[in-house]
Amino acid sequence: MERFAEFCIKRRNFVLGIILLITLVFGYGVARLKVETVFDDLLPQGHEYIRIHNKFRRLFGGANHITILVQVKKGDIFNKTTLEKIRYISNELYKIPGVDRFKVLSIGVTKMKRIVIDAQGFRVQPVMKDIPQTEEEMKALRLSVYGNEMCYGPFVSFDSKKAMITADFFDEEIDYKVAFKELQRIRKEAEDENNLVCIAGEPMHYGYVRESVQRVNLILIGTVLIILGILYLYFRSKRGVIVPLVTAAVSGVWGLGFMSFMGYNLDPLVLVLPFLISLMTARHSMQLCARFLEEYSRGKSTEASSQIIISSMFIPGLTSIITDCLGIALVAVAPIPILQKIAVSCAFWSIATTVLALILTPLILSYIPESKRLASELVAIEEKKKKLSLMDRWLPSLGSWIVGKGKYIVVAISILITIWGGVYSKRLLVGDMLPGSNLLWPFHRYNIDGFRISFAMPVLCPLYVLIEGDKNDAINSGPVLREIYQFQRFVRNALIGTGRVMFTQSIVSVFPGAQYMVKEGNPNWYFFPITNKEAQYNLNRVAYGAEPGDIDRYIDADSQFTNIVIFCRDKTGETIRLVMEKVKEFINTQSHLGKNVTVTTGLDQQAHVIYRLAGGAIGVQAAVNEVINDSQIWNLVLALGGVFLCVMIQYRSIAAGLILTVPLAISNLVCFALMGIYQIGLTVSTYPVSSIGVGLGVDYGIYFLSRLVEEKRLTDDLNEAIINTLKSNGKSIVAIATTLTIGLIFWLFSTLRFQAWMGALLAVLLFLNMLGALFLVPSLIAFFKPGFVTKVNKSEARASR
Repeated sequence: MERFAEFCIKRRNFVLGIILLITLVFGYGVARLKVETVFDDLLPQGHEYIRIHNKFRRLFGGANHITILVQVKKGDIFNKTTLEKIRYISNELYKIPGVDRFKVLSIGVTKMKRIVIDAQGFRVQPVMKDIPQTEEEMKALRLSVYGNEMCYGPFVSFDSKKAMITADFFDEEIDYKVAFKELQRIRKEAEDENNLVCIAGEPMHYGYVRESVQRVNLILIGTVLIILGILYLYFRSKRGVIVPLVTAAVSGVWGLGFMSFMGYNLDPLVLVLPFLISLMTARHSMQLCARFLEEYSRGKSTEASSQIIISSMFIPGLTSIITDCLGIALVAVAPIPILQKIAVSCAFWSIATTVLALILTPLILSYIPESKRLASELVAIEEKKKKLSLMDRWLPSLGSWIVGKGKYIVVAISILITIWGGVYSKRLLVGDMLPGSNLLWPFHRYNIDGFRISFAMPVLCPLYVLIEGDKNDAINSGPVLREIYQFQRFVRNALIGTGRVMFTQSIVSVFPGAQYMVKEGNPNWYFFPITNKEAQYNLNRVAYGAEPGDIDRYIDADSQFTNIVIFCRDKTGETIRLVMEKVKEFINTQSHLGKNVTVTTGLDQQAHVIYRLAGGAIGVQAAVNEVINDSQIWNLVLALGGVFLCVMIQYRSIAAGLILTVPLAISNLVCFALMGIYQIGLTVSTYPVSSIGVGLGVDYGIYFLSRLVEEKRLTDDLNEAIINTLKSNGKSIVAIATTLTIGLIFWLFSTLRFQAWMGALLAVLLFLNMLGALFLVPSLIAFFKPGFVTKVNKSEARASR
């Protein structure tokens, strides 16, 4: 290391030139970097549910579904003004580029049908052909709506105060920016003092997210200014501010340039992580700046001081950076593209810190001229040291207390905290704990609209359960149609009473009503057709009597695929878990489809039919939740195991690995408990916190142990070495942890809840890791007296010198 340090300083112009050349290359990549959110990257594309969702979303409607609620404040919707607004909104939706015109549904479009049975036979008519002009026409419309179960409930609320309008967009053709702008315009033109318009769905959702992302720059600027202030307070030196800032900026160029060359986009949703990596570079640079000033104050030249900090701090810094990289790379354990891309990018970014913090920082410091200004700054620092601050007085006292009775108290409290964390962490659930979007705050207009829609007419969170045949007309079979009806009955009986599911719809939902109407409204005839031929006849009647697109949401034109829609109250983690559990229970225990059973189609062919899970908003979120649930334990175990291995190798001691790993495990347990108590679910935004927190949090312990070994070489008394380490290194740990915590906590002011929770939880975890490094690590060393520390003595110090 001494030869390496000597080479870097003597050939500093050459080394610096190489770094600048690489920076220019990455700078070219930064200019080409796209800053955008690709929402498909939020989904685990390899999961079975997502594959099914992608396969059928163009056929039955995908995630780009819009729901519009028109709600009157006084009276009901059966008035001329409100009905005109419903028709106006429906017609305006046709004009938005990318909309599927066959899937715009409301009582204001002619595709909303009612069946009329009279002496002339069956007739299919629009529910509302024209806006009623008289009281008699308005009364007839009421009766038409109230007598239509496909309309009354799904599209007109039971209190008649709300009407629903739905539309689908083609995934390949939609322009989210244009769609969001047009939907905003439609709402502005339709709302008045008596009519409230609420809009929810992915095109609106993504539009709000893009709008919120533009405000992130203010958070970045404010955070940087605060961090600069903290650095100045810590160093009382412009160099102590400028050098970490420069290394962090160069780190940003390297990281962003790498993302560009890899073909990745910079997703604003996870901007917290790249920002954290830049902070990490600044943090390591701070450590080296502090040691540089310490060596220079002893009378060494700037070049000699720079050479010393490379030779003495490169190995601990490298170990720390490796653990940082490991924690970040393990985020990719979850097969979610947004996490995998950011993990790869930030892992390279953290490795680049080896060059930018551990080599570039000493190189910059070595160029500082030995001027009177530097001497005056050192004098000012020495004067400050003479005036003991609160921290200077508290840390030695903490050390004396820990080596005395304090170690027993700290260990006992840690055990109690572990038990408490184990109990309350069981409350942690996978998925969202609150209804609405997990990207936006609950009080955002989008979520408020979503709450109104969900609790008034819950059609916002559908689950698509698909049945697929291997031949055309496979669905046109009596056993298959009866299976669909039995499945719907099972779901209603098992779940509607829980409040999690509101109702279900499928191609067979209208079959009982048809028989009821044929028998002149006799309720004894409201049942599903008894024979297979009757069931097939009902399907043919519905299919042949419908206009193009009327039944596209439920069955394809060849009757090979059909869609059963389960409308859930919300898409919280508990709702998804319960609904998917019951759906799988029916398929595994009561269904005959897919168990080597063949059916006879309407074309008298033998076909094999099977269930396919799952699509819709609930199916997509279920896939994400299952991936997070399966990956989280491995993520944490591999992160802790990797840290244990790295520390054990560096110090050649199993005890060293355990001493630094145990506090990290306790910190994560406490973090999970707090998430359970405050109802913060384990989602894509909170999933990376564990491994990243472990990777970054161990840095405090690594620097503490390295300094402890140095102090032990100067004394045979372990307790004295612990006190001196806390006195010298403890202040650095507090300063760096404070910088990181404040830098992350400012993300709480983000208008995106996704960013806010990721930043806040990382801040909490790093703060807990700081407490572990200051209290638990020295207590464990004082309590167990591990050999990798106690065997170091003064003779080794003399030999090393």
